[in-house]
Formats: sequence, C-alpha cells, structure tokens
Amino acid sequence: AAHAALLNKPAQTRIGEVLVRPGNADNSWLVIAIRDDAARRLGLARMPLGSGPLTANQIQTIVNWVNRGAPND
Repeated sequence: AAHAALLNKPAQTRIGEVLVRPGNADNSWLVIAIRDDAARRLGLARMPLGSGPLTANQIQTIVNWVNRGAPND
C-alpha cells in the first residue's frame, strides 16, 4: 500500500508536485524534500521532520530507486 501511495501521487505539502515520478528523481517531491537544497524546497523544512537529515548514502539509495523506475522491491 505504501508503494502505491507514492507513485505519481500529488504531494500534499506542495501543490503541483508529484511525490515520486518513476525514472525522474530530480523532479520527485520525495527526493526534493530530503535533499539539502532549501531553494528547491521553496522554504519548506527538510525531511524527515523531527530528526537529523538522511545521510548522503541514504539519499543516493532513494535517488537510485526512483531513477530505476521505483520498482516495488
């Protein structure tokens, strides 16, 4: 259910954005929200909220997954 809730679904925090665009990490809100680019997040807090940022390795794993087409694996 979590996988289906991410793919090509609208982001609740950012109108016009899509949570995960399979094959396109740079334009997936999930990836934008976890990266250290405040301008790209348009002033919204970096995810995950309430804890430290993900490591570069963790972020790259998510980017790779999205760019592989976000398979349900």
